[in-house]
Amino acid sequence: MSSAFALWGSSCHIDEDLLRALLTDVDDPALRAGTLALCWDVARADEHLSSAEESLLAQTARHWGLAPRTMAQPQ
Repeated sequence: MSSAFALWGSSCHIDEDLLRALLTDVDDPALRAGTLALCWDVARADEHLSSAEESLLAQTARHWGLAPRTMAQPQ
């Protein structure tokens, strides 16, 4: 089963400049917090957090000035 996740970890990488530009478009603090919470819910839905997912979520939290979370943390 763990080999099923191998392909997803490297399937798509977003350019850092593009990611920053997209994240900058979301300027409402409540929308940022809600969006990041939903992203965490989606990422945790399969009970596996790939390094690519974790990296993207951490970059998003950092860019928006929000606290980073981990797979083990509850919603």
